[in-house]
Amino acid sequence: MKKSGSKFHFDNYFEGMLHQYGAVRLIQIGDLYCEGGHEIGAHEQPCHEITYVTAGSGVCTFNNRPFRVGEGAIFLSPEGSEHSISSSRYNPLRYFYCAFTFDKDHPDYPQFASLDKRLTRADSLLAMDHYSLDTVFTLLFRELHTKHDNQDVLIEAGLKQLLLLTQRSFDERGSEQHSSYLAVAGNKKQRLARQVVQYLDSHIFHIKNLSEISDELGYSYSYITQVFSSTMGVSLNAYYREKRMKKAEELLQQNVPVTRVAEVMGFDTVQSFSRSFKNFFGVSPSRYRADFIVTQKQSSSTN
Repeated sequence: MKKSGSKFHFDNYFEGMLHQYGAVRLIQIGDLYCEGGHEIGAHEQPCHEITYVTAGSGVCTFNNRPFRVGEGAIFLSPEGSEHSISSSRYNPLRYFYCAFTFDKDHPDYPQFASLDKRLTRADSLLAMDHYSLDTVFTLLFRELHTKHDNQDVLIEAGLKQLLLLTQRSFDERGSEQHSSYLAVAGNKKQRLARQVVQYLDSHIFHIKNLSEISDELGYSYSYITQVFSSTMGVSLNAYYREKRMKKAEELLQQNVPVTRVAEVMGFDTVQSFSRSFKNFFGVSPSRYRADFIVTQKQSSSTN
């Protein structure tokens, strides 16, 4: 990808200073927006780091192993690993991050032992947020940005909440335990159907095969498709196809080239994308894009 730029909305880097909150040594925490196509090159992690995607899509790597990430993704970068981040050209990343180490001699360390073990094993590095970690990050930014009584107490509480909820998000991958109001409403089949919708909404740019949902939610793919169809009144394939084509339509309306849309939407070739788009809309993507641009120009000249 072409390197462009990035912008810190908030960054706090404690270089050369010890900032310890309970058992957590905070190294760096911040909020970064990446322009389309921006890359943060491979670098060795001097400490553990949590990357939390608040918007857009891209790729995080662990020792050259790529992981596609989108809104709501939590990615772990263990101490000593090689890490990089690249932002989608047409759906730029914005993410929060927290870099830290643990004081294993502190009496509170056992609370974080499971997360520390997960980071050390590095066998599961990507999960979806079910606990609004963006709110926790934002509260931490606010506390670090201001000076007032009990600031350190609140920062310690916020870090503890961030790390423990991160661990819980990984522990509950594929389960129905999380507290999303969409997931807990209705009967078991309705909850499963809503979980599928949430997964599709969050991963629309990254899904290579719908069977991935089976691994994420912990049910057989045949059961998921049967439940989804009976609950939503439309097949899972048809629902996903519509979601995918509507997202492609949005990109074309933004004047994104057809080849780029095909790439972003995960099609193997431009030809296969064009066939799918024409079958859905009745017109080729290149014709749709050209007609839309002409319509917009005519509307602008009229106004």
